[in-house]
Amino acid sequence: MPRQSLIDLLHEYQNYGRSTAIVQNSGYRRISWSYAEVAAKAAQCAREYERLGIAPGDRILLRGRNSAEWVAAFFGCILRGAVAVPVDRGASGDFTRAVAQQVDAKLMLLDREIGPIGGPCPVILLDSLHEAVGQHSREEYASPPLGRSSTAQIIFTSGSTAVPRGVVISHGNILANLEPLETEIQAYRKWERLVHPLRFLDLVPASHVFGQFMGVWIPPLLGGCVHFQDSLSPAEIISTIRKEKISVLAAVPRVLEALQGKLERDLDARGALEEFDVFVLGALHVIASITGSTVLALAVAGQFVSGAQAFVLSRIDEAYQAEKWGEDAQAAQRAAALAHELDKAVELIEAVR
Repeated sequence: MPRQSLIDLLHEYQNYGRSTAIVQNSGYRRISWSYAEVAAKAAQCAREYERLGIAPGDRILLRGRNSAEWVAAFFGCILRGAVAVPVDRGASGDFTRAVAQQVDAKLMLLDREIGPIGGPCPVILLDSLHEAVGQHSREEYASPPLGRSSTAQIIFTSGSTAVPRGVVISHGNILANLEPLETEIQAYRKWERLVHPLRFLDLVPASHVFGQFMGVWIPPLLGGCVHFQDSLSPAEIISTIRKEKISVLAAVPRVLEALQGKLERDLDARGALEEFDVFVLGALHVIASITGSTVLALAVAGQFVSGAQAFVLSRIDEAYQAEKWGEDAQAAQRAAALAHELDKAVELIEAVR
């Protein structure tokens, strides 16, 4: 049966228990939260909101960096039936006050570094969330009745060109985007076990729809782990990807361009591209074209995987479709021809190595 609200999704956090849900890196500190810890902290937040007189439908403004505390506070809004109003961490105090006044916010949750911004409603510091809500029970919270038409959050435009305007997003809006993804994900779960848990590095603010989906909503569908970090330094991003074995990077184009520049400078400095002569580069082009992946082509060249293994890895989707619907004779013939061509490219690499 389709989920009736986002609360149903949060309840599924208990299925993953002690599995790591969130890892956040700040300087030399690395802090991890399990799925059970996120759910428990969200329940404590909901109870604190209730103690403060926050009623279902009241607005709660959140402004801070991506963090486990932000996610728990956000889920606390969902559990209480309150409406979350995420504001970009980099927004000005004037913008934040304008949004708070426009939505009649009853509470604000802010990072300590943002400092006092004024306003008529009380403030909880996200940095001190444990102390602020720690006195409450960690048990499952009895939420008010909510449906797909209930408002989950209001996300505001930047206000750079006009008065900031809020976009009302319901529980059903979010679920309608998640359900088709979840349906397709189920078809690939047996393959996902080979790389479980998927690790997401989310560098887009959770106050934005894309950053929120990649950091809050999609990872739990796979029992995945999301990583947050403050630094956008290309060197530190690359270090995190390598150290934490990141599977998925969520970032804006500007960050991706900076990463590309960093990688190109490093390759030039090491003369790495000179390792490949024109024959090897030609073979790599063939392998990358057949597999659809430069990464797999380089893995073959570096002898991390064989040509046959790379071909199998590149055709997981085709293998699933053949298993589900039956193998097509023409498709099988074409696959065999591509495999033969890839083998010849590998032989060329080995011959000139």
